[in-house]
Amino acid sequence: MPKPSPERQAQFLTTMPNAVLATNSRRGGPQMTPNWYLWTGDAFHISTANWTAKVHNIRSDPNVSLCIDDPVSGDYVAVYGQAVVIEGPAARAPTLELIRKYRAEPDVLPHWERINARNDRVIISVTPQRVLWRDH
Repeated sequence: MPKPSPERQAQFLTTMPNAVLATNSRRGGPQMTPNWYLWTGDAFHISTANWTAKVHNIRSDPNVSLCIDDPVSGDYVAVYGQAVVIEGPAARAPTLELIRKYRAEPDVLPHWERINARNDRVIISVTPQRVLWRDH
């Protein structure tokens, strides 16, 4: 199936609400979770707490996949790549940028303070190595 135009790819990746992240669990099967995400043009960013299963799994095996779909049109993209965990103060700016995709500006900092109350927020950054599109 041919890839959509670069403009359609950018529009799709910046507007879809969730990405399902699949990591490889220590038990051998996939561990999957829907997440807010931000496409930076080079990588997918997902904000989460440092104690989650997905973070533990990535520390053991950085190979991950993402699926982002549009339930209305049936279009989707499957992304396969490598993930790294961005921790500490370096996670703040990309998390704020991600929150801006979903929240109005007056709620960005309050939302950050709520989700980072334990100072445990990290960014999972996924660099695509293979991308498969399904575009009608």
